[in-house]
Amino acid sequence: MPYSSAQLARHSEKIGRGWRTLQRWVARGCNLNDTESVVKFLAEAERKKTNVRRYQEARGNQPKARAGRIDKTQHRLEANGNGDLPPAGERGAAHALRRLEASEEEAYRRLQLALERGDQFQIQACQEFWLRCSETLRRLDLAVELARRDSEEMVPKRLVATLRLRSPIGCESVLRSF
Repeated sequence: MPYSSAQLARHSEKIGRGWRTLQRWVARGCNLNDTESVVKFLAEAERKKTNVRRYQEARGNQPKARAGRIDKTQHRLEANGNGDLPPAGERGAAHALRRLEASEEEAYRRLQLALERGDQFQIQACQEFWLRCSETLRRLDLAVELARRDSEEMVPKRLVATLRLRSPIGCESVLRSF
């Protein structure tokens, strides 16, 4: 039975599928006025969903737009499932260590939440992010410490090593003079 555009639009709103989908269903023999026929086609559509689509729906993610239908006005920076963006704070290299410490703490809290929920995919993603943050933090902390030592804010490591070798009483008395 052929349906008009208005009828397809009305059924589309009622069923929750696009008019083009309903047009395909009608071509395959669906009677939109019969509830059993519509339920049968809905069950078939659910059965044909891919695991990726089911995973996206379970987490509330929307499918990505097709390449031909991208809206140019919606290109903006958004968080991609890793939480809300923090407010803009102090910037620059001087505050990088503090920002990274805050990110590592937040990543650890997210990992703890994921462990409580028990979702293996979320646990793996949070664990990898936390490990990356903590490894980066460790490397940056080491680099800052070495830079301080080289700039002689701290006693250079080489000086301490040579003083220990030369002085039989130790380097404590020499270091007190600094």
